[in-house]
Amino acid sequence: MKKITGTSYSIEWGGYNCPDGWPRVLAEMFMIGHLSKPPDEIMNFPHSLGGGYFLTIQHVPYPLTPLKPEVLMSVRKKRVERRIKAKVPLLADHFIAEELKRKPEYYAGITDNHIEADRNKILAEEWQRYKELLSRPGLFVIHANEPEECKLKAETLRIEMEELRKNHPGCK
Repeated sequence: MKKITGTSYSIEWGGYNCPDGWPRVLAEMFMIGHLSKPPDEIMNFPHSLGGGYFLTIQHVPYPLTPLKPEVLMSVRKKRVERRIKAKVPLLADHFIAEELKRKPEYYAGITDNHIEADRNKILAEEWQRYKELLSRPGLFVIHANEPEECKLKAETLRIEMEELRKNHPGCK
């Protein structure tokens, strides 16, 4: 498979916890490559300034593939050697040998089963998302409309800002 990268543009909830029952993403669009500015469709999607939803732009890289145990072993050994040689160059050989004895499986390229399972789960999710986005480049997808509560919140903020500007003419 060709290593295609792109950019995902979306209108999504800007806080950590999206309120219950509200959609996290209102609309999204994936474009292959990188555009200098977001597509007009996403920029013109109606959402309230201050309502809680924001335009987000994310680079979508080609998902990682796990390293083979031989490669992982080599990388881990080189890292420990570099780290120890930088700290204690005169006694590096001794400390490197001690570290390799202390964690023989780790430096043989074997990863803990729990870590491996978590990594595989995340990689599978990344691949699924990548394939989903790649299946619809340039397609503008609307998932939901902005909840009325967001529009009311944005309107309240707008009114408060107008009052502040009236009462403090120097503020803009």
